[in-house]
Amino acid sequence: PAIRTILLSGYATVEGIAYAVNHAGLYRFIAKPWEHEGLVTTIREALQSYEQESTLAEQHKALQARAIELEIKNQQLKQWKVAIDMMLLGVIVADLDGTIIYTNQAEAEMHNCTVSDLLGKDVRDLAPPEFRQPRTLEEIKTWKGLSRERFNLRKDGSRFPVWLKSEVVADAE
Repeated sequence: PAIRTILLSGYATVEGIAYAVNHAGLYRFIAKPWEHEGLVTTIREALQSYEQESTLAEQHKALQARAIELEIKNQQLKQWKVAIDMMLLGVIVADLDGTIIYTNQAEAEMHNCTVSDLLGKDVRDLAPPEFRQPRTLEEIKTWKGLSRERFNLRKDGSRFPVWLKSEVVADAE
């Protein structure tokens, strides 16, 4: 299918040319008499067309492979999410500004609220004021993990003891 066929003929009929173009995959038909430069130009165009199609085919294969890879990763993420959602331990993921971007049901239940109550909230608001320690981005970048015993606040303001472990999940940025 990648072959570019150029038909040079002095005896072709209109029907034959139409058939060759429509059914036999003919790239070009050139009737006699042809000029040398025109033939060379047609051959160059055929080669460029072949190279473009080959490049597109390679890109298509690469995109298909990437799509399969992303689908596998997506399935793995779904499995991890189900596993974390089912845990009896509370889990919170916050961005560098301290905004909660994920939490599981166990964490929400500890605070006597729903997951949606916690999403978008500042993670520091879950601790009593005396335990809120603002951190700079530079401090966060140097973390090797923090473990500590503290108190957190329920929705009604009552305190409950927690053992917290914090870790930075770094990416390219």
